[in-house]
Amino acid sequence: MIKDNILFSLIKNMSVIVTFAYILSRNYTFDHIINRQTRSSKIYLILFCIPLSIAGTFLSIHILGALANIRSIGAIVGGIYGGPIVGIIVGIVSGFHRWTLGGFTAFACGVGVVSSGFIGGLYHKYRKEKEPTTFGAMAVTCVALLIEMALVVLLSRPYSQAIDLVKIITIPMTLSNVLGVGIFVNILENAREEIDHVKALQARKALNIANQTLPYLRKGLDFESAARVVEIIYNETDVDAVAITDNEQILAFKGEGSDHHLPHGEVLTRVTKRTLEGGEMVVVLSKEEIGCNEDKCPLSSAVVVPLRNRDQISGVLKLYRTKGKTISAADIELARGISSLLSNQMEIARLTEQAQLTIQAELKALQNQINPHFLFNAINTIVSYCRTQPMIARRLLLKLSEVFRYTLQSQGYLCTLKDELKLVQDYMSIEKARFGDRIQLIIDVPSELLDIKIPRLSLQPLVENAIRHGVSRLAETGKIEIKAREIDAGVEIKVKDNGVGIEAEQIDKILNPGHGNNMGIGLSNVNQRLINIFGQKSRIKVESQVGVGTLLSFVIPKKDLERTA
Repeated sequence: MIKDNILFSLIKNMSVIVTFAYILSRNYTFDHIINRQTRSSKIYLILFCIPLSIAGTFLSIHILGALANIRSIGAIVGGIYGGPIVGIIVGIVSGFHRWTLGGFTAFACGVGVVSSGFIGGLYHKYRKEKEPTTFGAMAVTCVALLIEMALVVLLSRPYSQAIDLVKIITIPMTLSNVLGVGIFVNILENAREEIDHVKALQARKALNIANQTLPYLRKGLDFESAARVVEIIYNETDVDAVAITDNEQILAFKGEGSDHHLPHGEVLTRVTKRTLEGGEMVVVLSKEEIGCNEDKCPLSSAVVVPLRNRDQISGVLKLYRTKGKTISAADIELARGISSLLSNQMEIARLTEQAQLTIQAELKALQNQINPHFLFNAINTIVSYCRTQPMIARRLLLKLSEVFRYTLQSQGYLCTLKDELKLVQDYMSIEKARFGDRIQLIIDVPSELLDIKIPRLSLQPLVENAIRHGVSRLAETGKIEIKAREIDAGVEIKVKDNGVGIEAEQIDKILNPGHGNNMGIGLSNVNQRLINIFGQKSRIKVESQVGVGTLLSFVIPKKDLERTA
């Protein structure tokens, strides 16, 4: 009968423990505390579990000069979620508190709660990265309470009184503590599942927002793109206001408070300045914490997250709630997700712009490299025709002007295969005037591939290389063949000659700039631009055999193929 009354009373007192668990699970920092083993999260857990454990002492039932209690719940929970150190610290503090209350079991109870915290910590170590289960936590608590009962018998005097006490309190204390830890862990498990569900929904929403904002962020973040992004976020969420700022001024604002939070205006709120300075997400739940200078500002809570570019703060994203509402865990997760995706998009836009500038610079370098030696040879050839065959000289001058007009164009770094072949034909007209019938050009390209986009000046340097270092050294007729074919990976383009070929030990070196009396300048430039635009799979492949000829080939990937309308 006494045991039943003790058990009933202890279970009734557990309502306080359940309340503690619910409060922790509703706190927006819950996920950080439970899932991240940082110093700050462990300190928070210690500060939470110590009052929980001491409350278990105050809710004790006096019996035979001792206290039947649920004190160990706090220490065990601290150990389970924070590890042995957290469990021991909670146990030492609450155990010391129990010792100050006196009684013949005071010391034994103090030692017992420390041992329970340690055992909870061992379970944490055993689970490693896995989340604790309700059943596992209850089993650990049962073991810990049985050890506590053994310590009471071993360390308490008089011995007979300790035995009588343990006979009465073992079952009700064990059951109530086991049940308390089980309920506590179960509540946190359900809260975690709820948070994971919210994260999944908000991640999906953030991805949808990112998909819509991507076209506007390709040129970076400015007033126009920020306005588009803010409008999309506002329409896709139920927040009361959305804003984006750079480091100094408001780029865009939509929603409640837009009458005084104006684009082009200076950053008004203290919370924004705090985020820009600290570089960390800030959540504020009152109008005073927001710190707007406008007395009638309706904004009452906010989550402010930094936007990063190259690991530097480039601005902030802000989601606001008005009076009667507050920022929720869902809002926080959504803000985190959107901020991360927007930051990634801005970084991609920056890298894309850098890649384009690099490609343009490489193209310009190739243009400058082509002009001098080709111009010298072409002028000498034209001069030789001026007196004897002026019409041919005129035609060659027109071809030369077409070649230089094309090579000096700065309208993008891609062109159609048709345009690139036209350049090669004009170039070959001038070279044939020099070499006569000693060189021939064969083009084998299906009409349906003529409109694909390839890097500007990607074929002419390969043909020039075939002439200078291949067929021009032949006594017989040299042939240069250009082929294009669709393959599984995309479109493969080949430039083949029957020239003198390249020695095996030199093949891997010819794409190096300056190799072989400047042979590699044009080839290396084309190769590098192909890699920069399409990736490593598009690099030039070289096959050659001395006395047979050389084959240069590259692939335009299927995913990158562009066709003109």
